Amino acid sequence: MNSLRALLLPPYLAIVVQVTSVAKSSAADFSAIWIGGGNNNWSDGTLWSTSPNYPNNIGDSTYDATINIGKVTLDRDITIQRLFINRGDPVFNTTLSGAGTLTLNEGLFYAGGL
Repeated sequence: MNSLRALLLPPYLAIVVQVTSVAKSSAADFSAIWIGGGNNNWSDGTLWSTSPNYPNNIGDSTYDATINIGKVTLDRDITIQRLFINRGDPVFNTTLSGAGTLTLNEGLFYAGGL
């Protein structure tokens, strides 16, 4: 069953994701880390450790994505297994915004201070 949920996170991190129930958790084929820093689009593959590809499940390929720091614009609809947000720096905010829909098949994992 699919459901659309607004996640209540610290005020600097507001996203809407679609959470999809899955039978069991399994490792993604690729683990992508955001290296884009500043204010950039999710779909710019050069800003991910998996360059030239950006994380988006296509065919049999699945992705986990990690954003440690930066402002990421969700410029298209994206489906991945898991999203990890690690906010280790209290000065720089991690934000994810935009018109696209982010579908997480296995959930959101948030680590860091408020």
